[in-house]
Amino acid sequence: MSNTGVKHVSYYAGRYNIVKNIDGKNIRFGGFPTVEEAEKHVRYCEEHNWSMDCIRKKNNSTSERKYIASLPNGSYQVGKNFGSKRISYGVFKSLEEAQKHRDFCVAHDWSSDCRRIRFPHNNLLPKYISKSRDRYVVQKCEGNDVKVRCSFTNLEDALLERDLLIECNWDEERLWELDEARGTL
Repeated sequence: MSNTGVKHVSYYAGRYNIVKNIDGKNIRFGGFPTVEEAEKHVRYCEEHNWSMDCIRKKNNSTSERKYIASLPNGSYQVGKNFGSKRISYGVFKSLEEAQKHRDFCVAHDWSSDCRRIRFPHNNLLPKYISKSRDRYVVQKCEGNDVKVRCSFTNLEDALLERDLLIECNWDEERLWELDEARGTL
């Protein structure tokens, strides 16, 4: 039995995945947004004797849930893998809002302008960035202490610095080392 109570169906990464062990190998027969859809596909696979023709092929077009993960708190995260690194493009309260933002990101080739907490057209700034007068301020607070604070004249530079700080776990000394290694100092 699986973690869903349905034989061969497990919930993982926001999807109900069908996996069956055949000849010592775990074969994935597809992932579905609901347990009901997965259960229906399991019945189809059983009727067709778990033929390899039952493996659900990925659709090349933008599917309903492509680039969108369900989070345990019921929200949805838009994200994309670049090599071995996954970049988050925002967390949203509804699937529709996440789909709208995902479509925006695809249309804008996943540029840094797409990285938002909420849909970009509502004027909210990305996480760790605020605006003070005519400058974009990057800062992270831990308790009552401001761990890092720097400001920029444009949002793109602030996003770049914020991403580097996140990569360095907000360690300014490591940031300097990273800048020197990349020749960006």
